[in-house]
Amino acid sequence: AQARADPDSDWVALELRHDRVYSIFSRAVCEGAPNLCAMGGDAASVLRKHVRPGSVSHVFVNFPEPPHHSGDAAAVNEFHLLTPGFFRRTHRALAAGGGLTLFSDNHRYMRDLARTLAELTYEPQRGDDPAKAGEPLFAAEAAKPRAEARDDARAVSDADASFENIEGVRLYRGVPGEGTGHLVHEQSYFDRFWEQGARTERFFAVVSKN
Repeated sequence: AQARADPDSDWVALELRHDRVYSIFSRAVCEGAPNLCAMGGDAASVLRKHVRPGSVSHVFVNFPEPPHHSGDAAAVNEFHLLTPGFFRRTHRALAAGGGLTLFSDNHRYMRDLARTLAELTYEPQRGDDPAKAGEPLFAAEAAKPRAEARDDARAVSDADASFENIEGVRLYRGVPGEGTGHLVHEQSYFDRFWEQGARTERFFAVVSKN
């Protein structure tokens, strides 16, 4: 949906599971989205090995798997993706001023991720500006959730665009809207879950490359 709404840009959808890659690719072909590439693989590995620094305008991470499925905050998942190292690789892949949007239904996890983003600072590598050492890697961005009505994709009013401040990173409640890079709202499994009465809450955060 995002690629069809933005035909002048090139989009990449990256999934670990083969069935999801197939589903995305099939939809792109059937619905006519020649600017969308469907890839399969581990995002951390792909960023490290196959993405040129400064070549990406925006990165979207939708409903990432948290490391603590059991409810135990001390639980460790060796396949956990969104580590400080991953965010550093994401920062390197982004073009100047490029954005990162995180979207999840797990409030505690989003608070943890926002805190991780807030704590990341420059550690200059070869070719980097040494004067930036210690500066934040990411800057918080203002955004608005979309209206929750399924037939209404308008952004809510400024008064409703409240957020939770997590060490300087803004954590919003709702579906990503204006200022998040999400051009349209595509119904997902989580939206269908909402409609069936479970009413799962959603949260998002948007930052830009500092």
